[in-house]
Amino acid sequence: MHLRGCIDGVLSWRWHPVSRLSDAALLSLVFVCLGCVSTVPVFNPETASDADALKQFQSTAAGFEYVDFGSVAVPAANHRHPSGERLREYAASHGHKKRRSRAPTGAKRGLFLVPPFGGVRLQALINGRQPVSVKDFCCKTSSGGQWIPAWIPNLDNWVHVATSFCNIENLQLPPPHGVSIRYEDSFDACAYIDQERKVPVFGIWTDALIQAGWEVGQTLFALPFDFRYGPQTYRKPGREFERLERAIEGAVAASGGPVVLAGMSMGAPMAALFLGQHVSEEWKVAHVHSFLSLSGVYGGAVSPLRGLLTGRWADLVPSFVQTETLQTVRSFESVPWLMPSGNSEVFARDRVWVSAGGQQYASRDIGRLLRSAGANQSALMWEQSGAYRGNAFIPNVTTYCLYGRGVPTLASMYWTGEAVGDPDHMTFEPGDGTVLHDSLAVCSGWGKLQAAPVHTMTWPNLTHSGILAFEPAFKVLLHVLGLP
Repeated sequence: MHLRGCIDGVLSWRWHPVSRLSDAALLSLVFVCLGCVSTVPVFNPETASDADALKQFQSTAAGFEYVDFGSVAVPAANHRHPSGERLREYAASHGHKKRRSRAPTGAKRGLFLVPPFGGVRLQALINGRQPVSVKDFCCKTSSGGQWIPAWIPNLDNWVHVATSFCNIENLQLPPPHGVSIRYEDSFDACAYIDQERKVPVFGIWTDALIQAGWEVGQTLFALPFDFRYGPQTYRKPGREFERLERAIEGAVAASGGPVVLAGMSMGAPMAALFLGQHVSEEWKVAHVHSFLSLSGVYGGAVSPLRGLLTGRWADLVPSFVQTETLQTVRSFESVPWLMPSGNSEVFARDRVWVSAGGQQYASRDIGRLLRSAGANQSALMWEQSGAYRGNAFIPNVTTYCLYGRGVPTLASMYWTGEAVGDPDHMTFEPGDGTVLHDSLAVCSGWGKLQAAPVHTMTWPNLTHSGILAFEPAFKVLLHVLGLP
């Protein structure tokens, strides 16, 4: 809907026609109706501390910016930035070398990708959406019988960005009356989360691999899924784990051998849980060459807890849509799964994460904290997700555990009164800027718990999603895929 039409709808409902307003009054109403016109904030990755890592990082990640999703941060650079071109050139040169000396294109080892939280395009079908507030008159009431983008708006259209609260409201579980949500069932929906292909998830890597001879549907695969749901739903008949099993079987048939299964952020524990709980050892031997864990959130993170308490979801969400964000994320199954748990396998049960209103809330108290904040559904889902943590993740396949370290990462929050609004004080500890080190390092310890080998690679001051634009991590992937 055009902006003037949006405002006219509000006025016709409550006040008087737009035509009677002065330009100044109209501008004021724009800010009342939309809050503000805001571009998506971005920030640059931290540079490495030691000289060698600094030189390498700057040579491979220069020119990229990042949008922080709280529990997952994805690069927000155009895929034609210099470092993306560098990865494509590197992969292409090594891919061609292998084809000339060792094997034809069809013999390439397949790669199967599991995206992070927020890393899949969602679509909405809108038919008679009913407004429940004044701001809702800015939202579409119909999509004309078409499925339209529901997650990231058209970033070239400021009206789409400014009315992003409509998208956020539509993503609630269940969605508003007259709204249906689904994931876009395509490989590209896991490579870039916007239709314009400006916000890559795996896109930098997949573009480079395609340049090197990998083919979507033949040697390159992904699992699009609805990231709002958590492990309670993944295990149900016909849902994510059964879909992933069938998709990997198809990938093995297409590529001619076991595939490399790679998961990013929430996608890493999702893939590990699938391997550890859903399929047999015989199935894994026949279908999975190895597991590549990229910035895996195995012990939870504090930023999703902040989102459930305040509606603040790092830099992605402007302040004027925090109310809608709070209501929406509290309906998700996946967000409580991404928070620290009440067990002592990663963080101690008495480790304090939040202090508010004279109370301290440790790992074992997160359910009580959420209920005190009115997030009863989130508290229940957090308690239910406890069965899908710890040893449930052990995949027992050859594992490559990759993550960054040494970046200040949110570790605790303090309020002098109740946990409402932004914390009065926050503390930070080493991690990757989104997930604390102990949570990321869980996969490093699997070598003592499984027969299959575990290889750990970490890099100083590499951010959570910076790994997806980092040449040394990409070289590890190429090695796992069998390139020299």
